[in-house]
Amino acid sequence: MFSFAEPAAKLWRGCEAWLSGDAPRARAAWRDCVALAMAKGTAYEEARARLELARHLPSEDPSRGAHLTRALERFEQMGTRDDVARAKVLRGSGV
Repeated sequence: MFSFAEPAAKLWRGCEAWLSGDAPRARAAWRDCVALAMAKGTAYEEARARLELARHLPSEDPSRGAHLTRALERFEQMGTRDDVARAKVLRGSGV
């Protein structure tokens, strides 16, 4: 695998795990994605993984809001309007 693709692979492995019913594995993959994306400078994958964490962490987890805030900031910096809108909808739901 190409090194730059590792964060994207982690992002989609997390989505696959979530859809398969394996929440712990999904969250671990998204956390790994955030770390790899930050190290490799792949902002979109970082933001998407943070958005997934904000969507899928337990409601009592205090990091949900921080992940959502950072995802929204990154999407706004990149100008990804659809992702900004999606994050704002999630923020409006009380995350």
